[in-house]
Amino acid sequence: MALDDANTLEAYISFLPYQGQEIIAEIRKDAQESISIFTTIHWVCHHPDVDTKLAILIINEVNAIMKRLKASPHSTFPVHSLAALTLTPDTCYVECFNEWQDYNHIRSTIPYLELMMHRPMYIRPNPNDNRAKPNLWGRLRQDSKARKAGNKDARNK
Repeated sequence: MALDDANTLEAYISFLPYQGQEIIAEIRKDAQESISIFTTIHWVCHHPDVDTKLAILIINEVNAIMKRLKASPHSTFPVHSLAALTLTPDTCYVECFNEWQDYNHIRSTIPYLELMMHRPMYIRPNPNDNRAKPNLWGRLRQDSKARKAGNKDARNK
C-alpha cells in the first residue's frame, strides 16, 4: 500500500463519527487479513450517520488500495470491489462496485441474500451490460442508413 493512499485514507477516516473510528481501530488491531479491515470500513461507510460524500471518498481510497493489492504479483486478494464484501449490496454506491468485475457474482447471490434477509434487494444495473442496447444499436444503424440513403437521393435530384 502506498504511503500517500494510507495517509489520505487515514485523514478521511478521522472525519467519521467517533464510534466508526473506534470500530475501525479495533478491527485493525484484531484482524489477520486485509479483507476484514476493508469489510469493516465499508460497513462503517454505509452507516446512516456517515455523510454520503465522505463515504464515497473513503470507498474510492479503499478501491485504490485494493487495486494496488490486486496488481501485486504476490497477491492472492480475491475481490475486485467492496460490494462483494457486503450482505447488502443494494445499499452500495456505484463506487462500491469499482470496476464491476464482481457484479455477476454479486448478482448471483441476491436470491440467497433475499431469502436470508426476508426482503427484496435491488442492486444497481451494471453500466457495462448491453441487455437492451443491441436492439437500440440495430435501430440506430438502420435509421442512420436510411438517413444516408435519403440524403443521397436528395442530392441526386
